[in-house]
Amino acid sequence: MRSIVAILPRGEAIRNFAYNGVLRRINQRLSVRVLSVIPCEVVHKALRLSGSEIEQLTDLGMPWIMRYVYKIMDMAHGRMIWSRAAEERWKNRDRESRVRQKQIRRWVNKVVAILFAHRVGLSLLERILLILYRFNRKPQVIAYYDRVQPVLVFNGSHVHCMIAVPYLLEARLRRIPIASFLFSWDNLTSQGRIIPQSRYYLAWNRHIQQQLLNMYPNCRQEHTVAVGTPQFDIHQVEPSISKTDFMTLHGLLPSRPVVLYTSGMPNHMPGEPEIVRNIADLFSFISPKPQMALRVYGKDRTGRFDSLKKHPDIVFMPDYWEPSYHTPLPEDDSHYAHLLRYCDVGINIASTVSLELMMYDKPVINVAYQATGEMPPVPFRSFYDFDHYKPLVESGAVSLVEHEEDMKDALKRALDEPNQLAYQRAHLLQSFFDPQLDGHAGDRIAHQIATWAEAL
Repeated sequence: MRSIVAILPRGEAIRNFAYNGVLRRINQRLSVRVLSVIPCEVVHKALRLSGSEIEQLTDLGMPWIMRYVYKIMDMAHGRMIWSRAAEERWKNRDRESRVRQKQIRRWVNKVVAILFAHRVGLSLLERILLILYRFNRKPQVIAYYDRVQPVLVFNGSHVHCMIAVPYLLEARLRRIPIASFLFSWDNLTSQGRIIPQSRYYLAWNRHIQQQLLNMYPNCRQEHTVAVGTPQFDIHQVEPSISKTDFMTLHGLLPSRPVVLYTSGMPNHMPGEPEIVRNIADLFSFISPKPQMALRVYGKDRTGRFDSLKKHPDIVFMPDYWEPSYHTPLPEDDSHYAHLLRYCDVGINIASTVSLELMMYDKPVINVAYQATGEMPPVPFRSFYDFDHYKPLVESGAVSLVEHEEDMKDALKRALDEPNQLAYQRAHLLQSFFDPQLDGHAGDRIAHQIATWAEAL
């Protein structure tokens, strides 16, 4: 039986491909060898259930010259596409260089990156990176490929995968095709270059597929497929617990409306606890009085919301994330899906959660103002002009609140007239996902990977 290597370099890739059976389904047609970060024994057990041979992915490091070329490629790519997100990312790095020595180094790196900020320059840098790797190959990686002899390497995370780069470069060196999953809707315009490039790509939808083809001219149309994303398959599953039982279990009162607030990253959204507190303080002026279910972002380990635990109208939702490699645990998916299903309104700052709330036809309120006295790296209003999120605002499917004094009216409107923007929500989902939002993205991914591998 032909074998493939599936690389899961971060926790969210484990959620996408191990928890919901994607690897198990591929295993029915191919022999799957998994290279994965293993944050804890619970996750290791979930990986073993796929029926695959599991090997731990560890950081093998790279020589400084390779890291430098990688960094310049990433910067040059951002400068070439120059999206709003890429521009803000560039400015953030400038702000972070506060010491004189770092400022000089940053200036030199920017000059070098700008010189390579075109397709020919980026192609040249990728060749240089591969040549450098040829002289710095890792014995562990060589031995692994010699033993497994895969026909295809599947990369479960097209960016944020530095730990997997030696294995990906070794595959390129051996001319083993790589298939990559574009795991988020914003990463092509906000998170740097795909290094190294793959032969095959799996995208959320046709728009992202076309973005990829425009950005990476070496990609071929027939090698990119819009499949949806397995992280949304859970939203098509019937509930396993009633609303009353779920709310009682988590300290919420079934008689009161639930406002779900999902927080963001502390470095991007400083002052968010004050925003949350002020929203909860508005509940006394709304009838029937709501309560807040606060879901703190799993990657936020700062404890910045702890002071809100004594607030009478805020209930913290359980944390089902393992801190290592920012890994959601198996029970997180079901809990999160029930939370979305049973809330009445959702509030966030330019989050993917907005799309997920719409899948349950819930009103979405987007915060576009800062806490008093806070100066975030990127003004919150600017997030809504980013390439990936702007269509949501323009669709009218979300309520954008740009001034704190308007939040009470937005909340009352969403609670009193939840169907007011129902048509806009349904239309946006249909245009964004159709026909990929059917609970079978995992099936399509498994089928496509196996089909590519069998054709090689």
